[in-house]
Amino acid sequence: MSDVDSSGIELERRHESCAAVSMGQRRCGPRILMHGLTYHVASNTNRGERAYLLKDISAYFEPNQMTALMGPSGSGKTTLLDLLAGRKTVGKTEGHLSFGGVAPSKPFLRRYTGYVEQFDTLLGDLTVREMLLYTAELKRPMREPMELKRGKVEELLRRLRLESCADLRIGNPLAKGISGGQGKRTNIGIALISEPRVLFLDEPTSGLDSYTAHEVVRVVRGLLQDGTTVAATIHGPTAATFALFDRIMLLARGRMVYFGPRGLPALHYAAQHWQHAAASVKAVLAEMRPADRRVTAASALGAATTATATAAAASEDDDTATAAAAAAAVTTIALATGICSGAGEGLGGAAVHEGGLRAGAAPGACKAPGAAGAVACKDVGAGPHVAAAGAVGAACAPGAGLSYLALNVAEVLVGALTEADHHGGAEELAAAYGRSELRRVNEDRLALYLLAAGVSTSVSITGTGNSSIATGSGGGLQQGTQLPRQDPKQSGPAGSRSSSSRSGDDGGSKDVEQPPDREQQVNGAAAPAPAAPVLSRLTSPLASWSSGLEPDQEAIRELATRSETGTPWYWGLWTLLRYRTSRNYRSPSWLLPRVMDKVIISLIIVTLYWGVGNKPNPNNIVNIQSSLFMWALLPACGAASYVPAIVLERRLFVRERDDGLYRCFTYLAAKLLEEVCLSLGVSVAFSAYVFHGLRLQGQWVVFWLVYFLDMVVGIVLAYLVAALSPNMDVANMALATFVMTLLFFAGQIMTAATMPPWWSWYSRIDFLRYAWGALMVNQFESNDAELTGGITILKYYSLLGISKWAYLGYLSVFFFVFAVMAQLALNYMRHQRR
Repeated sequence: MSDVDSSGIELERRHESCAAVSMGQRRCGPRILMHGLTYHVASNTNRGERAYLLKDISAYFEPNQMTALMGPSGSGKTTLLDLLAGRKTVGKTEGHLSFGGVAPSKPFLRRYTGYVEQFDTLLGDLTVREMLLYTAELKRPMREPMELKRGKVEELLRRLRLESCADLRIGNPLAKGISGGQGKRTNIGIALISEPRVLFLDEPTSGLDSYTAHEVVRVVRGLLQDGTTVAATIHGPTAATFALFDRIMLLARGRMVYFGPRGLPALHYAAQHWQHAAASVKAVLAEMRPADRRVTAASALGAATTATATAAAASEDDDTATAAAAAAAVTTIALATGICSGAGEGLGGAAVHEGGLRAGAAPGACKAPGAAGAVACKDVGAGPHVAAAGAVGAACAPGAGLSYLALNVAEVLVGALTEADHHGGAEELAAAYGRSELRRVNEDRLALYLLAAGVSTSVSITGTGNSSIATGSGGGLQQGTQLPRQDPKQSGPAGSRSSSSRSGDDGGSKDVEQPPDREQQVNGAAAPAPAAPVLSRLTSPLASWSSGLEPDQEAIRELATRSETGTPWYWGLWTLLRYRTSRNYRSPSWLLPRVMDKVIISLIIVTLYWGVGNKPNPNNIVNIQSSLFMWALLPACGAASYVPAIVLERRLFVRERDDGLYRCFTYLAAKLLEEVCLSLGVSVAFSAYVFHGLRLQGQWVVFWLVYFLDMVVGIVLAYLVAALSPNMDVANMALATFVMTLLFFAGQIMTAATMPPWWSWYSRIDFLRYAWGALMVNQFESNDAELTGGITILKYYSLLGISKWAYLGYLSVFFFVFAVMAQLALNYMRHQRR
């Protein structure tokens, strides 16, 4: 049997499993369909030209399967993953991309897909359990009981093996917390907490040792029992880790050079089609002897028994723990050494369950013919040994283990591909795939998937394998052709997405086109008659998978969602305050920068200007107005301490927003509320201290309100500047420069009456002018002392007849204006170019 045929049989088995999942309590994720997918950006080297990062990608990612994206550095793996997840912010996309035939909108991608970033973005002040619970409260439905959310968190802690560090702080580079492997598993946990329909992982094993990397991928593979569609980029996996994937996509220079089953079929394909680049692959295959590819069942059972004994000793005779530990140990041995031969027949009935195995799930194991079954009945016995034997069988089951070789196939393939890429052979390998039988089978299957999903274009399948998605007139879809977009609410599963649109758009459906009747698609004049050999080969298995071909009603509803979050804004606000603000209020590193500057400056003002307020003589008036000006200036100068709250959290904010945890408004409101609440108490204490220390005149309430409003305006100004700035250096420079310009036009250094007319407009939009002016009126309105030549202090500074309450109102307006501008900046500014 050919490699292509065997991969098709394996695919059928996986789909039958997915169909079974969809008929139970769980549901399958959508099938991701790509045809002629191309992505390009403006060239950095040649002005006016395009740089193609992905070109003509036609493939499909199946539910209930794990697909690995591999290739040399810069081959386009992460680019493709970002494109599928809707996280590209620059460039242009062409071709067809759909989830089960329906255009994936931004709200759907944020709410119902999970994305594990290559670098961990976690809250260092929270524990692992709190981090998962925080995400659960923001991602899972608000109406869901808290007990269920806690139960889901505990389940993930167990499945990800995080119980030992569940109550440890995550930490940060300056405060050591959990390990890198635990952080990576926590990052995976926050993607899994909402039970996503699709899971994308970008280098989930980077920075991990081989054992931890294997454990991480093994946990992800356990999600397949939930029907999840999984795609991951991965570098340098071990043989055992590579064996956990079902299919691989090899990329070079943005072109697809292989898409099919992993393992020996991929090696044979490379040896046959990669020509000069296949020398190393052929050498590996030539050196392989039958004895290297498989071992006897007796050897497998011996390894299993040894591993079981070791696990039993470590678990202190706890049968449950022994079974789980034995299962993990033996599965690893089976995958790493390739012990699968006849063992799969006799022992393959045990089912993988929650990281372990259910012993006794294969009652017919001892009846199976062959050495494996005989040895199992004679030597294995019962108890934990049955679990060990079952582990061998599960590892050898179709799609679960290497089953034939002990070498690292991934290393061989990527090594050969990298060497070819370095010698400029990427285009040649892509062309070879385009001419291959494997490409023909993949294209035919993709064409039938699109037809079965009800894509609003006709599908033609040719006997030569040149499958095409055609327009209503029967023309083939060439690279860059735009497909009509369809509203999933109107067309059900028949919506399709094709681009020629900016990646940063929301992906919402605009142009609505009713799909043609299903029979017209197949038999109508617009669709060429499919070739009989292809239909006979592919439609039969498709008929058996009919229950899993189209999105179910729940998937259609999810794909049509318009809300980017699963919880209302007020619940998100409350959750942010409970988890993040409460921790900040207990953190000295967060509190000190917000309090110490006010302690120091107020102490200087009080000791320097002690008692000047009740001495309104001409010689002391300058000191009074100077102390009031410094008091108004202090909050603006201290605003720099609030910039890091936005700039340093940007990666976390972008990730949480893309994950659909909250809206921009919710995030900004939580930030402002935590700062305003702290400022309220701080302003009361320090304004009372300074007002009475200087023995100022007027109303203390006005003195306090000016200071409080001035402080919160400075905070929201800092947020605005931080949101507009790409990094801390720019933000600090921009804020300091802006505040410095305000000093010139506040009315103290130069009076408003003497300003040139071409600068008077700037004085009107200077919030320091209104803060200082309100303080001056409050101080001198009942005792307007003469300054010089019969001119009073208020008249000299053009404040005579000014209402202090009006100036307080103007000061409040600045808060709301800056807040709206900060909201818009957070929502639309994209400093991370992906």
